[in-house]
Amino acid sequence: MTYDRPGRVDRLLEHLPFQQSTPDEVIVVNNGANEETRTVVESYATRFDRRSISLRHLARSDDTTLQRGRNTAIAVSNGDVICFVDDDVVPRKSWLKGIERGYEWDDSAVAVGGPAPITDDELSLQYDIDNSSTNQNHFNRFGEHRQIAYKWIPPAPVKTDTLVGANMSFKVDVLEEIGGFDPSYEGHPQFEETDVMAKLWNRGETIVYHPHALVYHINDSRKQSERVSYWYGRNSVRFRRKNFPETYHRSLFRLLFGPEFGTPVWRQLKNAVMKDDSPYRWRLRGYLDELILDRIDESVSDRLKAPYAKKSK
Repeated sequence: MTYDRPGRVDRLLEHLPFQQSTPDEVIVVNNGANEETRTVVESYATRFDRRSISLRHLARSDDTTLQRGRNTAIAVSNGDVICFVDDDVVPRKSWLKGIERGYEWDDSAVAVGGPAPITDDELSLQYDIDNSSTNQNHFNRFGEHRQIAYKWIPPAPVKTDTLVGANMSFKVDVLEEIGGFDPSYEGHPQFEETDVMAKLWNRGETIVYHPHALVYHINDSRKQSERVSYWYGRNSVRFRRKNFPETYHRSLFRLLFGPEFGTPVWRQLKNAVMKDDSPYRWRLRGYLDELILDRIDESVSDRLKAPYAKKSK
């Protein structure tokens, strides 16, 4: 997946032919149909062809939605397993072999991924590495979750609850069963991959985190933009309502006062009041807007149901 970042695509494609396990095909989904990106992809055609790797370029000029781009890739892919990486990653040579070994390590696995430690452009790590041998990526029944693929590298494969969008793979038939990626997560695509992970978690599926399936995730800035913060707030509420309806209202209470993972709203509010540039201001606005929308939807739904309820009496 890429959007107007041909330089990043160039760096990624440079590393893919030299994987310890050769990919069958590489699909570059060019959201926005950037012409420079097309040129970059075409420049690698000969190199990929020499290694019998099918290199495909999919230009999507109609929309730039990440989820629809992922679904397009699923629809046209030819393999039983599809791997997703962001355009700002550099895969270690063992990355694809690690994905394969993850499915071999547990043959019930429907998804495999691995670490995506955050680095600068020189691939210098930005966080101290956590080498825990137990699962560090968690879900609970309230939709609260914790994911630290940006620094967690276990010594051996581990069963996990969730993977990071920059480094994840799935069995295609299972993705199709759950409907792929949901485009209803609007604005900035926060929670789009977490939504898929929640569906798998609710089904009791096996997800494997393999240390050799590692990519370096280049990130020049740790500061969240206002837009990202706002849509994180909105989509986090939508995510809970959609995937954990039985505990939804309790999860909102926990969100306010003290969730198992993350910063409770009362602390976010304190931060927003004390700091003029706090991204929590926009996250709080996102929470509020989605909650208001939820109430409007419920009210409309009740009004639509009312006439039919009267007729049935």
